[in-house]
Amino acid sequence: FNPTEEHQQLRSMLRDFVQNEVEPQANEFNKKEQLNVPLMRQLGDLGLFGLTVEEEYGGSGMDATAVVLAHEELSYSDPALCLSYLA
Repeated sequence: FNPTEEHQQLRSMLRDFVQNEVEPQANEFNKKEQLNVPLMRQLGDLGLFGLTVEEEYGGSGMDATAVVLAHEELSYSDPALCLSYLA
């Protein structure tokens, strides 16, 4: 595995996001068995929906490795959120 600079930037951004936004809410929403809709919208604002969609169609134009990195980072603190993201 030889991540590109783009992969490294994505991972760094996601780690910061997970630490600052995902981790603090995980237990509360999981205990209530609720989806944090505003947090899901933030994922969209970050361009995480449509990672592999070409930029000309509104996506990020990244590869499958980027998707795996997103899944890995999101599931670190909140696997339930990551499963919702995958859906």
